[in-house]
Amino acid sequence: MPARASELTVRQLEAIKPPKPPSDLRKAVGGANGLCINIKPSGSRSWLFRYSFAGKRQTPIALGSYSRDVNSLSAMREVARGFNKLIKEGIDPKLHLKDKQKAELFKKAQGITFKVVAEEWIKHKSGGEWKTARSVSRGRQYLSDYALPVLGNMAVIDIQVDDILKVLKPIWETKTPTAERLRIYLQAIIARGLHSAKAMNQANAAAWKDNLDFYLKAPGDVHKTKHHPSVPWEDMPQFMKALYQFDNPKGSRPEAQCLAVAVLCGTRSGATTLMEWDEVDLDKQIWTVPPTSDEKQRRKSKALAWEIPLSEEAMRIIKAQPRLERTTRVFNTLAGGEIYDMAAIPRNLGFEGVAHGFRTTLQNWGKANGYPKEVRDLSLQHKQTTGVDAAYDTEMLLPQRTKLMNAYMEYVMSEVTKG
Repeated sequence: MPARASELTVRQLEAIKPPKPPSDLRKAVGGANGLCINIKPSGSRSWLFRYSFAGKRQTPIALGSYSRDVNSLSAMREVARGFNKLIKEGIDPKLHLKDKQKAELFKKAQGITFKVVAEEWIKHKSGGEWKTARSVSRGRQYLSDYALPVLGNMAVIDIQVDDILKVLKPIWETKTPTAERLRIYLQAIIARGLHSAKAMNQANAAAWKDNLDFYLKAPGDVHKTKHHPSVPWEDMPQFMKALYQFDNPKGSRPEAQCLAVAVLCGTRSGATTLMEWDEVDLDKQIWTVPPTSDEKQRRKSKALAWEIPLSEEAMRIIKAQPRLERTTRVFNTLAGGEIYDMAAIPRNLGFEGVAHGFRTTLQNWGKANGYPKEVRDLSLQHKQTTGVDAAYDTEMLLPQRTKLMNAYMEYVMSEVTKG
């Protein structure tokens, strides 16, 4: 039987001098079999537990940095005594520690619920990929309506494919675009949660390939993309006449005037309703749509400020708008609020289409009248904003677009100007 090591005090441990390089010095502390202090040539010290198990010498267990505290020495001896007790019971203390760590990680992971991770993920997306308040609101609404009632209180590590199917199946074939976007959200949230739970090797229950694709039809097989219905370009003179008659008495329907400018400029409804006075150069007859930002929300010019030529009629409508002290917007309701209700105007006037569809109408008119595709695309703010093409494609063709928009104005206003 090996001799029992003397039970050293903190003072005695402090008196031990570091060894000469390159080897470390390991000194038994005593008071508990296997407890050692490891001293490096640099003078740094740490605790080790040296032991044998099943007749074999095992790799020592590192117990952390050395402390001069008497209580620390006493605590280390208690740890070593516990290890010796496990060895007598036929339990390898190293495996016991691993099991304990796994149990602690599992307990921590149980507290990482889908709801908690989803909120963290939304905050991460906000201001980044989701640049506008509308994007954040939509993402939050999708999760609130469909995911949280099923997954909200579940630990992320417990979420299985069946749970994801409970969320997606009811809307997969009836609201396919929403369901597919929601699935992408779920996959990202679960991935974040598994990372937080140190469970990155666990399969993501919301992944599509070789997972959900076994249970759900491909989105393209159950949903065909529907484009915004648009008024045929041949009907535009009659539509504009009806739109101007709708604004009767003149100025009583700001939403009609706003829609008229969107038609004349080929711009999106959201960008037009949010047009601000400082974006309009009345002298140059240019409206510069700014990039999306916290101050300029719901725009789609991405990283570019976009110059849009204003025809004479667009200028006349803009100049006629009252400037309000409480807002910088050009177009406002009669009560001074933001305009939201333009989408249904075409159908209310007896035309099959929605506000956004007038961009298609402009595209089709331009094609029918021989305008180059590049000019038509730029007139709709369609341009490469990333990649190699964007680096070289810097020509915005403003003169050509101005010519197109002026010709389009004359065409669509032809019935209105007849009186």
